[in-house]
Amino acid sequence: MGKRERPGSADTFEAEVARRFGPLATRWGLAGPEEVGVVLPTLRYARDRLTYDWMLDPRDAAVSVSVGLVVAGGTLSAWLEEIVRGAGLGPTQAVRRGARTWHSLRLAVASHVEWLERLHPTLAAPGADEFLERVGARKFTPDLG
Repeated sequence: MGKRERPGSADTFEAEVARRFGPLATRWGLAGPEEVGVVLPTLRYARDRLTYDWMLDPRDAAVSVSVGLVVAGGTLSAWLEEIVRGAGLGPTQAVRRGARTWHSLRLAVASHVEWLERLHPTLAAPGADEFLERVGARKFTPDLG
C-alpha cells in the first residue's frame, strides 16, 4: 500500500501554482503572480490583454483558472473547462478541479497547466477574441455609471 502524501509547511496552493505554472509564465512573458483575490485565494498572471487568474475555492475544494482577454468595450472571460468543452477538446471533466486533498490539488494544478500549455498559443494569438467568443466566453463591460 502506498504512503499517503502530506503537504509540508511550504506546500501551499500558491507555491504549487508557481512551481508548475511559473516556468511557462516566464517563457510566455507573463507578469506575476500577483495576488488579487479578495474572497478566494487568486493569483493573476498577465501580459498585454491576456490574464490567467488561478483560484482555489476551499469551500468547494476546487481549483479553477479564469481566462480573460481585454477587447474593445470590455473583457471576454471564460473558465478553462468551458474553453476546453466549447472548443470540442473534451468534456468539462477533462480539466481536473478537485482539491479535497493535497494530492488532488496537485493533480488539478497539473491538469490546468497541461491545458493552458495546449491552449496558450491560441489564447495569445491575434484571433483570440473570436476564439473566445466562439467557445462561449462572457463579455464584461466596465460600469460607467
